[in-house]
Formats: sequence, C-alpha cells, structure tokens
Amino acid sequence: AEMNDALAKLFAVQRERFAPATRPVLRSPQQEDPKAIAAAEWKRRKKDISWWRIGRRRQLRAETAAYGASEATRRFELARIEHANRQMQADQWWKALYEGHPPTVRNALDAAFSDNVAPVHVQACNGRLAVLLVVLPGMEVMPVKKAHITPTGRLSSKQWTKSDLNTVYSELLGAHLLATLRETWVVAPSLQHVRVVGARPNGRSADI
Repeated sequence: AEMNDALAKLFAVQRERFAPATRPVLRSPQQEDPKAIAAAEWKRRKKDISWWRIGRRRQLRAETAAYGASEATRRFELARIEHANRQMQADQWWKALYEGHPPTVRNALDAAFSDNVAPVHVQACNGRLAVLLVVLPGMEVMPVKKAHITPTGRLSSKQWTKSDLNTVYSELLGAHLLATLRETWVVAPSLQHVRVVGARPNGRSADI
C-alpha cells in the first residue's frame, strides 16, 4: 500500500487540472455600516462628557449618528475610486497578456510554474512562442520496489525488473512534460507555439 501511495503521489501531476486564464474582475466594494462607524465615534468621544450631562450626551448621539452616515458615504466613494483604478490596472494587465506582451507573458508563466514539483525555467518568450526547460526528477524518486499481488491474492512487493522500472519512469517524465504543456496553454492565451524541453540529471533530455 505504501508503494502504491508513493507512485500515486509521483503521478499526481497527471491528474492536475489548470483553470484557463480569464479577465480578472475585482469584487465591488461594499458600503460600511453607518451605525458601526457612529458607535465607534460615540465610544471615542463620550469619555469627554460626564454622564450627568444628559443634554450634551444626547446631542453627541445625534452628532455621531450624522458622522456615521457621512463617513460611510465618504469611505464608500473612496473605495469606489480605488476599485475603478485597480480594475483598470487589471484590465491593462489582461490586455497585455492576451495580446502577447512578452514581459507580461513571461511573468505569468514564471508565476504559474513557481509551485511545480519539477522546476520549469522559461528559456525564451516573445508572446507567441515560448521555450521551456523542465528539470525532470531522477530515477531516485522511484520506489525501491513495486506493488505485487501474489497468486493467492495477497498484497506484496517485489523488485522492479529493469524494463518495468524504465517504462514507469519514462511515463513519469512524460507526465511532467505534458502537465507543463497543458499549464502553459491555459496560462498564456497569446501563445501559438510552445516547445518543452526536459533535462534529466544524467544529462539526457527529451522535448515535445
């Protein structure tokens, strides 16, 4: 079971799905509760008025209520302006990414690949074409033994044959290369051609 789990983790890259890049839409700001603002202002100012000055405290209640309403409106207008500015910046970024602005596309790829198990380096990117180098895992990541079912149905393990080990290891390398290619297509919609090169620890390489 442990060996099966180890292989499953290695091949989890095959099951990973990537959400396509879309235009970012920022959440609209919400107006703060005027009563909450008024309550905070009342708490701040009431300590300056003795409790027996009922008339003045009643007046302060009215003042803080009016302050709460006006301050909520003021903050909301500022938030709307900030939201509009940030949305404009997001739209500019999306336009640059969609149209293939090279630095923007490269940054998007770097960010997407930053958490990959097999490190990916962007070797070249002009907005339409990208060349990627994937640092593939070495043979040492493979379990020492493979899962095996005995003729009696008992779960066991046995040594890999050289052929089986090479086959499964090659599938793992292919999974990393294909996952990188899938992620690239969804992250950078402007790309038309992608070359993915895999570098192995022994110096050999493969590409798609």
